[in-house]
Amino acid sequence: METFESLIWGAVLRGSQCLLQAAPYIVTGLVTAGIFQRLLGHEGMRRLFGYGTRRAIPQAWLVGMLLPICSLGVIPVAREMRRAGLSGGTILAFALAAPLFNPLSLLYGLTLSEPFTIFAFGFCTLIVVTVVGLIWDWLFPNSSVAEEAPQPVPQGLRRMLAVAVVSAREIAGPSLLFVVVGVLGVVALSCILPHASLQRTMSHENPWAPLLMAAIAVPAYATPMLAMSQLGSIFQHGNSVGAAFTLLTLGAGTNLGLVLWM
Repeated sequence: METFESLIWGAVLRGSQCLLQAAPYIVTGLVTAGIFQRLLGHEGMRRLFGYGTRRAIPQAWLVGMLLPICSLGVIPVAREMRRAGLSGGTILAFALAAPLFNPLSLLYGLTLSEPFTIFAFGFCTLIVVTVVGLIWDWLFPNSSVAEEAPQPVPQGLRRMLAVAVVSAREIAGPSLLFVVVGVLGVVALSCILPHASLQRTMSHENPWAPLLMAAIAVPAYATPMLAMSQLGSIFQHGNSVGAAFTLLTLGAGTNLGLVLWM
C-alpha cells in the first residue's frame, strides 16, 4: 500500500513539474498562434514559410529555430499553420525543429559542450526534419487543407485583444487535450521506468543505446533548456552520443500529444 501511494504521489509530482517547466513555452506558443492568425494572416504565413517553393521545409526549420517554444507549445502554432493551408511536411518540419533549439538554449548549450558538437547537432536536425518533411509530403501529397481566413481586425487595441482571444480559445479547445496527453506520457513513464535505469543502459559502450533512448524519448518530454542540460550531463558522464542526439530530436522535439495530433 505504501509503495502504491508513493507511486501515485510521485506521478502527481512529476506531472506538476512537467507543467511548471512547460508553462512559459506553452504561453509563448499560444501567443505565437494568435499573432500568426491575427497579425500575419494566412497570406503572411504562406510567405513566411515559403509556401509552394523548394525552400519551404528548410525555411520552416529556420523559423522554428528562432522561436522559444517546446513540443507542447508548438501544438497550437502547428494547428494555425494547418488552417493556413501549409503542407504537412512543412508543418511537421516546423513542429520538430521549433522545440529543439532557440537562441537562448543554443547559447546555454555552448557553455556546456564543445561548440562543434552543438552546431553539428543543429545541422543534423536540419537533415532529419528535411528528410522527414519530404517523406511526409511524398506519402501524403494532398494533406494541405486551407480554411477560410478570419475577418481582419482593425489596427490598435482591438487587434491585440483579438490575439489574446485566439490564444484563449486554443488553450480552452483541442490544444488542451493534446497538452494533457503529452503530460500524461511523462507521468506514465515515471511510473514504469526503474530508478536510475537510464544511467545503466545509456553507456557509450552499448550499441543499442540510441534505440533504447528512441523507445522512451517520445513520452519523456523535455523543454529546450532541460534537454540542453541533459545533453551536457550525458557528455560529462561519457554516455552514448547517439542516445544524446535521439534524446534531443525525440525527447525535446516530440511528445505523445504532438504525435496524437499528427
